[in-house]
Amino acid sequence: MPSVPGGQPRVPDGRGGGRVRAVALREIPGPCDVFLCLYVFEVLPTPEYGERILRLAHRMLAPGGLALIQIKYDEGRWLTRPRRRSYRTGPAQMTTYAIPEFWKLAARVGLRPEAIELVPENELDERYAYFFLTRP
Repeated sequence: MPSVPGGQPRVPDGRGGGRVRAVALREIPGPCDVFLCLYVFEVLPTPEYGERILRLAHRMLAPGGLALIQIKYDEGRWLTRPRRRSYRTGPAQMTTYAIPEFWKLAARVGLRPEAIELVPENELDERYAYFFLTRP
């Protein structure tokens, strides 16, 4: 059975991976310079999970470190709102954010928004926003 520093086994706890998560984070030797998160936020079941990921990015980044976060943005129209349907059968576009909402959320968790690149449409999909955030 694989182990991590300190000799603790890498064993799922059967309750959503709480113990595995703690073990995985301990394997990171120190603060990171870059936190990259692409095609994740749109499949999260709720915005609260997104806040948890941003808090994790803040905790893992070294001062001056960069987080590049991609989100699916909401333009305020019915067609661009989050789709709260069966997560099992349709996870895409479960969570979308208005651009100002995500900017404020990033600032609230201690990240400094530096820039945003909007991609209204590409070969894969539409309404992606790339946030460049730093940890002060």
